[in-house]
Amino acid sequence: MRLTFRSLSLLLSFALAACGEERATSIGDADDILVAVDPVLSKQIQRRTTEALAPPLFAVPNTRAFQVTFQDPAGEEWATARQNGRVLLIGTPEDPAIADALATAADAPDTLPPAPALVELHDVWAGDQQVMVLLVPPTNPARAVYAQLDSLAAIYQYKYRETVVSRMFEAGTNQALSDSLMSSSGFEVQVPADYEWTTEGDVFLFRKTDADSLQSARHITVTWRTPLPQGIQGEGLLAWRSQLAGAHYGAAQRVNLGAVQPSQTTHRGNVTYQLMGMWARSRPGKTERGPFILRAEICPTQDRMYLVDGWIYAPDQDQHAYMIEVESILNSFRCGSARTQ
Repeated sequence: MRLTFRSLSLLLSFALAACGEERATSIGDADDILVAVDPVLSKQIQRRTTEALAPPLFAVPNTRAFQVTFQDPAGEEWATARQNGRVLLIGTPEDPAIADALATAADAPDTLPPAPALVELHDVWAGDQQVMVLLVPPTNPARAVYAQLDSLAAIYQYKYRETVVSRMFEAGTNQALSDSLMSSSGFEVQVPADYEWTTEGDVFLFRKTDADSLQSARHITVTWRTPLPQGIQGEGLLAWRSQLAGAHYGAAQRVNLGAVQPSQTTHRGNVTYQLMGMWARSRPGKTERGPFILRAEICPTQDRMYLVDGWIYAPDQDQHAYMIEVESILNSFRCGSARTQ
C-alpha cells in the first residue's frame, strides 16, 4: 500500500496524541512572515519578495505592511523559527523542510500540483499557524517565485485583515446603536461594542480608548451637509475636516495637501471621494501626528453629502492593524439611499 502525505500525517497525529504531546502555540505577530528558503535562492529573490509581500504602508512614514524575515531551513535556528505563525516555504517537494511540512500537516493534499504552485497548510509545527508552500521547479526557480508574488501578497493581506477584523469585534458589534442611528439620523455604521460615542448636533463621534495608555487611538466622525454642496473635493474636503478638527478633535490638525492620496469610487451604489494622508498637530513641547482616511459620500435621496473621517493617534502601536480597523468601520457606513451590500 502506498503511503501518501496525508495518511502519513494522520499516523503522526495519532502517535503524538498517544504520547500526550500537545502542539505549541505559534510565535510572532500576525504581520510577521518567515520565508524559509535555501540561501542560494534567497540571495536571488530576497529584494523583490520583500517589496511584494511588505509594501510601504501609505501615510505612515518608514513603515511596511509586514515584517519579512528570511531563514535557512537547514540552519540551527529552524527548529524554533518554524513555529512562527506565518511561514512561507519555498522549494521542491523533496526539500527536507517541505517534505516534513507535507508529512506533518493534517490538511496536506494527497496529490501535489505540478510546480510552480501554492499549497496552503495549517497548524504544521504549532497551533494557529498558516504555512504557505511555494513549490518551484529545479530549473529557474526564481522566475517561478516572481510569478507567484502577487498571489502570495493578496493571500497575506486578506488573512491579516481577517485576523484584525475578527479581533476588533471580539467584544461584539453595537447593532442597537447602528439601528438607532438609521432610524433617527438617516445613516448607520457598525462599530465594536467597546467603542464610546457622543453626538454634538449633527456631528457623531466614535472612539476607542486604550486602557493601557489612556490614549484615544482610533476616532471615527460622521457628519453631513445639505443640500448637496457642489464641486467640493480636495482642498474643500480638507477645509471641512479642518473645521471639524478645531471644533471636535481637541486641537486643529494640519494636513499637507501635496502628500494626500485622492481617489474616487462607488460605495454601496453612491459616488464617494476619498483622501488618505497624515495629520499633524502641535502640543506644548511636542508635535503629534498620525494617518487618516477621509471619505465624502453623496446620498442623493437624502440630498446630503456625508463626511466620514477616520483617524489614528497611536505612535507606539500597530499602525497597520489600526488602519485596517478604521477602514473596516468606514466600509460599514450606509446612508438611507445606499445598498445594504
